[in-house]
Amino acid sequence: MDLEIKNFGPVASGKISVKPMTVLTGPNNSGKSYVALLIHSVLNPPMRSSKFSPSLTKLARALLDSKERPSALERRMASDIPRHLVSGIVSDIYARIGRLFSHDSRSLVRTGSKKCTLKIRTEYFSVSLAVPNDDRHKIFLPTLHVKFESSSKDKLPGTITVPVKHPDYYRGSASSERSASIALWSMRSQMQPLRSFYFPASRSGILQGHKALSASIVRHSPYAGLREIDVPKLSGVVSDFVGDMLEIPEGQFHDAPFRDIAAAMEDEILHGEIKLTRDLLPEIKFSHGGRDFPLDLASSTVSEMAPFILYLKHIIAKPGLLIIEEPEAHLHPHNQTVLVKFLTRLVRCGMRVLITTHSPFIVEQLSNLIQTSAISHANSEIPADSQDFLMPDEVGAYSFELASSGYRIRELPVSTEEGLPSQEFVNVTARLYDDFMAIQDSIEGDKQRP
Repeated sequence: MDLEIKNFGPVASGKISVKPMTVLTGPNNSGKSYVALLIHSVLNPPMRSSKFSPSLTKLARALLDSKERPSALERRMASDIPRHLVSGIVSDIYARIGRLFSHDSRSLVRTGSKKCTLKIRTEYFSVSLAVPNDDRHKIFLPTLHVKFESSSKDKLPGTITVPVKHPDYYRGSASSERSASIALWSMRSQMQPLRSFYFPASRSGILQGHKALSASIVRHSPYAGLREIDVPKLSGVVSDFVGDMLEIPEGQFHDAPFRDIAAAMEDEILHGEIKLTRDLLPEIKFSHGGRDFPLDLASSTVSEMAPFILYLKHIIAKPGLLIIEEPEAHLHPHNQTVLVKFLTRLVRCGMRVLITTHSPFIVEQLSNLIQTSAISHANSEIPADSQDFLMPDEVGAYSFELASSGYRIRELPVSTEEGLPSQEFVNVTARLYDDFMAIQDSIEGDKQRP
């Protein structure tokens, strides 16, 4: 997915491509979290009901019930239905932006501007949006290909596979309406294939406070409809995070694809295990040295890592996009570098990762892993099956830099020769060194005075 932004929050302008590993750096309040949450808004699951509009269902049924040959039917489905589906996706994006930011959309427009504009490009569609919503978005469809399941061997770019048998392929017993619904949901899910998971800043505090928040709501619930109830206002992303924690099932999914990585993270970073038990509410504990500790008695590193572990063990059932604000929070520099290796292994397993960071240790470790991709395993001590590397084209790095009209997003070069640029952090180190030398000169000057 490619995203072009103008006048959104603190960001005056910029372009971002979501890669397997996407890194956002820059000063505080420069718009990194705005952009990360915007990407989450675009990729989150649909908010609308499980039923499509009658007009769209009628169109799909008419096409599927027609006597056209499959090639003609595929062409019509590629031209008529996707535009309707993208309109639904756009409506969802507008709704999710309002919900996840939990503010009037006008407050998201950069100060001094009348509106912000967003351009989203994917393999299946492009759309130009305006916030606040003026209902004048423009949708562009590339050349799409629709293939039914039995004829999908020649998978071309932009191909959508419909798991419904046209009568010319196979006469099934499914009802016409059910076949149309299956076809529409299949096409829609392929046009917006990723689900994103968002880990907000201050997640350790949110995680430790979820029981108190739940208890407050439960205590007030008997008065619903009898008197006005004050419900704590949460942003949509925090609400989703707390909701996931409350609804997490006990025990591991047998098909959880990332549980081995989660277990290795526990061993190497926490030196213990994150456990989940459930009575009325889930109880999260840290097991270490044969004892179980409540999360509020564990270290801040344990509290910070617990959400990652729980999501990988219990929630994420297939690859998507993992968005993490400041993964370095509460982690010792050594653990920051270890965490980057595990995030890289998630990339190797098909998960996409987007991080916002202020840590030079994370950036330097990413640089090392990019440069590692150039090493011939036959001529090194690195195991041939090592997953600790990143190809340059798998990494997108962006710097949020202050300009006269606000912050602008600049794409950083990524290569096996240089890895990731770290000039932002080098400049800080250089200033510290200059201050140190000035202090030393002053000390020496004091010593030489009579």
